[in-house]
Amino acid sequence: MSDVADVKRRAIACHRSQFHRSADRPVTGLNDPAFLSARSERTRWLGTLIGVAEAEPYMVRGPIPVADPVALFRSAPGPVGRVWGL
Repeated sequence: MSDVADVKRRAIACHRSQFHRSADRPVTGLNDPAFLSARSERTRWLGTLIGVAEAEPYMVRGPIPVADPVALFRSAPGPVGRVWGL
């Protein structure tokens, strides 16, 4: 998502009313003043895990079948293979 991170931030900013508190709106996690910056920090942190500038996680319903976990780690971009010494 590194290539589209800025585009996504601008798209989210188009919905400004959803992310700001006001007296007539209930307090939510989305309108917490720290929400947008925390989201950006999270995508950057996730990016460091796979050696890119920014990333987002995938949610899956169950286990992903992997025939060879070592090969999977070796093929991962970034520091993953080096951390595990593969």
